[in-house]
Amino acid sequence: RLVMSADGFYVGGNNIAGSGFYITANGGYSWLQRTTFSFVDYFVTGVGNVWFAITQHFVYRSTNYANSFAALPTYFDNLVVVTANSTGDRMIVGETNGTFSFSTDYGVSYSVVSNPTQSPTTSPAQIFVTPLKSWLTIAMDWTGSYITACSANDHIYVSSDAGITYEQKPDTSAYWVDIVMSVNGQYQLAGASGKCGLSKNFGDTWTVSAACLRGDTTISVVQVAMDSTGQFMGVAGSFSTSTGNGVLISNDYGTTWSAVPDFSSSAFSGIAISGTGQHQIFSVSSFIMYSSNYGVSWTFQSPGVGSFGKLTMNGDGSVLASPVGSSYIYVSRNYGTSWTNSGRTAFQDLAIDYD
Repeated sequence: RLVMSADGFYVGGNNIAGSGFYITANGGYSWLQRTTFSFVDYFVTGVGNVWFAITQHFVYRSTNYANSFAALPTYFDNLVVVTANSTGDRMIVGETNGTFSFSTDYGVSYSVVSNPTQSPTTSPAQIFVTPLKSWLTIAMDWTGSYITACSANDHIYVSSDAGITYEQKPDTSAYWVDIVMSVNGQYQLAGASGKCGLSKNFGDTWTVSAACLRGDTTISVVQVAMDSTGQFMGVAGSFSTSTGNGVLISNDYGTTWSAVPDFSSSAFSGIAISGTGQHQIFSVSSFIMYSSNYGVSWTFQSPGVGSFGKLTMNGDGSVLASPVGSSYIYVSRNYGTSWTNSGRTAFQDLAIDYD
């Protein structure tokens, strides 16, 4: 997968056709190999200066716009996921044995945290004891105060004290695959195989529905998206509905949901929403649907570059990137109107910085 800074200039990801971690500092025009080995997961902060990446046992950090990475001293058993706040001073990593490690000093040291629903362990920074968790996705608000983690075939876990304690949320069991939250953490949207989950009160309570919060029958989420405030939300995936539409959008903080009009497909592959919600884009196979007016009207586009994967967008919506098939990263710098082959091969997912 790829991650992208807020301005769209800094993008990085593993080359799954070979090995190594690559970055671009010019919005995808040229790419540079930064490591000879691949990372398990990685994250770029808002302006692109601080990066975190993980191998099985160590966290790597860059403080020079991914020009170089250095391994931090703490050893872990088996890292699988990493995320951080906008500046990188607060970051969190998860392991396959179900533990979380939380840092407030840019990943140098990690605190021991506890979970009100289970007994804490004596191991450094270990949250959960039994049953072991398989963490798939984590989201954090802009300041690092609110952290929500989702586990495979398990519940949603929420921290409202910057990762010190976590609470398992009742009636949220599912195979969660993606989660996003608003800048302040108030609105949170999670997607799973067969369900969607929505919280409007900083993750305190959740509405979980097999119908993505409306009257459809089945959903298998691929990607979820949200603007910075939480007013505009979207879900993309495979739906079994009367309309045959595989994407749903909301423009009222998740209160009501509707299908994108004039386009019928049961399986969408990606979704992205700009910071204000003005620009919204969905991908299905080799086609995209684009709106420049907050989802009021939509334009069907066929860029002719191949089958799109997951989408990522910068803050104002002008820069987009997507892996196309199993071949190349394509980048658009004009709100999705035209796409350029970056020349870099075989990425599965992407992310972009805010601006």
